[in-house]
Amino acid sequence: MNRAEVYYLELAKRFAAVAGQFAQAFVQANTRLDMGAILTPARLANSEGTRLSLAALAEMKKLNQAHQASYQKFMLSYANEMTAAVDALPTGVAEQCRQTMTARLNHELNMQNRFQHAREHWIEAAEAICQLIESRRATCVFSEAGIHFAKKDDRQGFCDLLDIIKDSYRIEMAIAEARSKQSLIQFSLPHYLA
Repeated sequence: MNRAEVYYLELAKRFAAVAGQFAQAFVQANTRLDMGAILTPARLANSEGTRLSLAALAEMKKLNQAHQASYQKFMLSYANEMTAAVDALPTGVAEQCRQTMTARLNHELNMQNRFQHAREHWIEAAEAICQLIESRRATCVFSEAGIHFAKKDDRQGFCDLLDIIKDSYRIEMAIAEARSKQSLIQFSLPHYLA
């Protein structure tokens, strides 16, 4: 292996480590927001709990936007450095690596875009649930079995919003699973170096 190939591998490993730290920081920040409590009947049973949920969702929205901006900067830096590293490889190898890197980079950007959109839909639907409950507080009933609405249209709207949340969650989990199977090192290495 020549020096350019060694540098390419080291760069891929460095970015893989940074990507792992990046993802871990995002998960930890979401954990601090206590996402699991946001839509629980216990939390939404009173106006103060709903206010807390809406505040957590506002923070989640800010976190999501900050994460996306940071991710874009990270991927731009990654793409620029990897392009320079590929350009330093021998000509035949460089073209093969460039094609592989471009395809994998586009795939990763597509997955991130899908993840961000799913998270945005999740947040919007959760906000709408909080607003629906708050606007129907006088007529909805909270029990161990869940939240019960007086009007059929309200119940249907609530169920529709829950479906959006479930679909968004499924998308996020599918992307997380795909990413856990494919590290950034695999994403970066051409098949002959992997």
